[in-house]
Amino acid sequence: MSIYKIISLVNYALTVAIGVLLIFAAIFNFIPESLGGIMIAFGVISIVPVVVSIFKKQPVKIIDFAYPFIFAIIGIVLYFSFLDISVLIKLLVLSVLGFCLGMIIYGIYIIFSKKKILKGILLGALGVLLIPNVIVFLTVESYDAAFWITLGAFLAVYNLVYFILELRTKEEDSEITKLEEIKDETLENNEAN
Repeated sequence: MSIYKIISLVNYALTVAIGVLLIFAAIFNFIPESLGGIMIAFGVISIVPVVVSIFKKQPVKIIDFAYPFIFAIIGIVLYFSFLDISVLIKLLVLSVLGFCLGMIIYGIYIIFSKKKILKGILLGALGVLLIPNVIVFLTVESYDAAFWITLGAFLAVYNLVYFILELRTKEEDSEITKLEEIKDETLENNEAN
């Protein structure tokens, strides 16, 4: 199993755990603290691919170094309530709305370009189902807990499906490993020349 597949599996598993945490946070009313913890955890997690890329002597972009700090700073602000958290939470909710719209468009793209009709319909349907949830959250004050429960359930189920799919893809894993080995050999040959 390649290091990239392991990182991918760990990311899916952690995101499932985050979804479950959001459900409990909504039920027991500790959303700002849990969101802050989640963002800090994402900051720490985003360091791992950067470190792996550095050790494998692959190119790393500025944004790869910036992601961990962006997530950590937002997480600290949320966790310790340094700013008006309601504004930051609404921005996070609006980013969920953007993600939903992106899922719908991506679903349409998959249907027409890659001919994966079932996957495209499922992604589009998930996006369509979450949009009313976001709109109600932004307009109805007492809807907070239901939004976070729905979002947590979505994160858990969505990433659990991809975790299972990642576990089942053995042929693609060997192809990816072969491509990585070819790329590594090419880089070594270029460095030797």
